[in-house]
Amino acid sequence: MTHYLICDLNIQKKGHYIGYNQYIINDIAKLKGSTDRKYSFLYNEEAKHFLSFPDILKEDVHFLDDNCWSNISMKEKISLFKKAVTIANELHADHLIFMDLDQYQFPIFRTAFSFKLSGVLFRPHHRIMHSSDTFKSKLASRIQRIKKIIAEKFLISKKNVENVFILNDEEGVKFLNKFHNTNQFKFLQDPIFSYPSSLKSYEEDGVVKFLIFGSMNERKNITTIVKAFAATNFTTKAELLIVGHAEQSYLTYLHELVSNLPGIHADKKITIKSGFVTDEEMDNYFHSATVCLLIYKDFYGSSGLLGRAALHNKKVIGANVGLLKELIEKNSLGITCDPKSETEISKALIEILDKDFPSENFQRFFETYSPETFFKTLLQLRI
Repeated sequence: MTHYLICDLNIQKKGHYIGYNQYIINDIAKLKGSTDRKYSFLYNEEAKHFLSFPDILKEDVHFLDDNCWSNISMKEKISLFKKAVTIANELHADHLIFMDLDQYQFPIFRTAFSFKLSGVLFRPHHRIMHSSDTFKSKLASRIQRIKKIIAEKFLISKKNVENVFILNDEEGVKFLNKFHNTNQFKFLQDPIFSYPSSLKSYEEDGVVKFLIFGSMNERKNITTIVKAFAATNFTTKAELLIVGHAEQSYLTYLHELVSNLPGIHADKKITIKSGFVTDEEMDNYFHSATVCLLIYKDFYGSSGLLGRAALHNKKVIGANVGLLKELIEKNSLGITCDPKSETEISKALIEILDKDFPSENFQRFFETYSPETFFKTLLQLRI
């Protein structure tokens, strides 16, 4: 019997990949007793509040009570990974599935273990590009690429590492295998989950709604988008809706920023809804949006929110670099712009309103990224 230990030490209120883990938990509960595999789970303590565990799996779930994700040092990450290895050894695991490899590439290299290891690498080096032609932008992206390449070298040099999964990027997988002279990189479809819910519309007649969804921080590029929205002259009523969890300090900053912006009035407003929302509430916000904004800063991978927008047939504006740009343009789901330019974002906010994209594009994208395929590929089950 092969024993798989599924580990994610980054479950938090910000919503980090909760959907992935919950889907895996639910499907493994269905397999319990009907397969020649054994599955166990290891999470950080906070996962108790955000994941639900069927009774049939309760004895197979374990937790680390350390601070796993709040600005921890490399030394602390090495210590955490060693603790995960200790638990894996105590459970006699044959294969560790590490759901977020990015922060732990060097700790994996530094730590001795005998079992196999596979996992998801969300931010590989090859998609990092400069969004503008300035020297500063080119230099920053070059330095970041070099750091990522070194981290990848550390990871794949470990003989126990079997599969390094890359989301939504078949060409990227080919490139990475050739670049590193390996076959460890594998393609994995980023799953789009559909949640059973009774959709409630927040739409208002004659109002276009732009949605920024998810944890509120500057990776979402909120400051630049807010300023661009305030500077844009719309011919109809418009609302920028920002929804998600926020640290109090950032929330205070954001409210002060919005209150001091010129150009915000009854016909052009910015609404901030802070808090962790349910799956049903999330779907309601996407269902009611006119356009979803994925204009992330210094972000080069895929985003599960692109699939969420596609599920609800909502066009998007994304950043003009990285895999997200390629997916948007290849599947004709919206437009892209320079995330660091208020002027370009403002132009895009106007341009997207006059563009229509066939509903078939969104439906095709949604159907392609099946949670079932994700589950079976990750755990190397027959499809």
